[in-house]
Amino acid sequence: MEDVATRSGLRPEDVVLRFGLHWGAGVYVGQILTRARAEVTALGDEVNEAAPIDACATGGRALASKALIERLEPGAIAAPDFDIDLAVCAIS
Repeated sequence: MEDVATRSGLRPEDVVLRFGLHWGAGVYVGQILTRARAEVTALGDEVNEAAPIDACATGGRALASKALIERLEPGAIAAPDFDIDLAVCAIS
């Protein structure tokens, strides 16, 4: 993140990474090409499930859905930085 901040002319403390994680099989990934640029996008129910999880991951957190947590190996949940507490976020 420090490199991203430097290249963008920002202070490292002003750059925060957050993400929401979800598990599912119905994701469609494709490339959209226009004259000016190429973009990759993902569509599907799982993407729609992950979007509000990501929106709630404020302050540099990573949040995961119950569907993903249930698929983890037991040892992964015992990792030192893993917090199993449930987070509740109201999406309007």
